[in-house]
Amino acid sequence: MKRFLSVVTLSLVAALFAFAQFGCAGPQPATSTNTNMAISEPTPDKAAIERELLRIENDFARVLKEHDGEAIRRVEADDIAEIIPDGSTSTKTQDIADIQAGNLSADSWEVAGGGEGYRARQ
Repeated sequence: MKRFLSVVTLSLVAALFAFAQFGCAGPQPATSTNTNMAISEPTPDKAAIERELLRIENDFARVLKEHDGEAIRRVEADDIAEIIPDGSTSTKTQDIADIQAGNLSADSWEVAGGGEGYRARQ
C-alpha cells in the first residue's frame, strides 16, 4: 500500500510539473516581433511590366538608327554574354561600342510573339 501511494504521489507530481511547463502557457501575441520575417510585397502590375518590356524592345530600331549606346547601357545587364549568329560572343561594352560606331543597323525591329525571338529588317 505504501508503494502504491508513493507511485501515485510521484505520478501526480510529475503530471503537475508537466502541466506547469507545457499546459499553462499564456496567450501568444497576435503579431510577431521577429524582425527577420519576410514581409509580403504587393503583387507587381504584370501588364505594366509587359508594356514596358515591349516598349524597350520596339524602341530598338531607333536605338540602332540613332547609335544610342546610352539606351543599351540602361537596359542590358553588366554581365550579359551575347552569342552572335556567327557563333562568336560579345559583352555589354562591345555591344555599346558596336551600336555607337554604327556597326549594327536595321530599318525596323519587330518583336515576334510566343517567344519566337526578334526579326530585324535591314
